[in-house]
Amino acid sequence: MEKKLTVSQMAEYLGVSKEAIYNRLRRGTLESITQDGKKYVLLTSSVQREGRLPKKTVVTSAMDSE
Repeated sequence: MEKKLTVSQMAEYLGVSKEAIYNRLRRGTLESITQDGKKYVLLTSSVQREGRLPKKTVVTSAMDSE
């Protein structure tokens, strides 16, 4: 089962601001649940393993470098 942290706790865990956590929730790079009127961010195995936020993958084509 995934651990749940408050936005403040997740920000401290990852070393970023609360605003950064809200931005990532909005973009879908972090998951959250609301319980008893409070938002919790899920500490997924990938975030635990890496100790940081998952990065977006940027795909470039070989033609871009020509």
